[in-house]
Amino acid sequence: MLRPHPRFSLLLHRRSPAVVLGLLVLLAAVMAASASLGQTYVPPPDVWRTIRGDQTPYALVVGELRVPRIVLGALVGTALGLAGALVQTVTRNPLASPDVIGVGHGAAAATVAGDPGGCADLPGRRSLSAVPAGPRTGALTQIVAVSITKR
Repeated sequence: MLRPHPRFSLLLHRRSPAVVLGLLVLLAAVMAASASLGQTYVPPPDVWRTIRGDQTPYALVVGELRVPRIVLGALVGTALGLAGALVQTVTRNPLASPDVIGVGHGAAAATVAGDPGGCADLPGRRSLSAVPAGPRTGALTQIVAVSITKR
């Protein structure tokens, strides 16, 4: 247990820091391999030089194509993990996931209800910016309904 402040404490398992450190090392290794491997092999020292900002023959491949994709993948993975943790926290169920609590079904129901004629893809029938509003509303309604009935 950690007590950084007399009124605040955290429960920390003994293996948690070691597991987190191990996973971070594994993530760094996979990111380095992903930046090096591909249709064009880039040696790891050249990848490092390119990331630091030095001019190398691989600046386009590494700096413009691979590194942004790697960073975006890490950010998306982080966001999905955080979203899953939040769903499990809100529902107070360690097995909860959006498909189990019906978020996708709520979005699908709102999509069908918002397009009774089946003409959502016809040009001029509706604005493309309004199309995602229905599924989002249905998904959020389902989340609220599950959260309310859970308590």
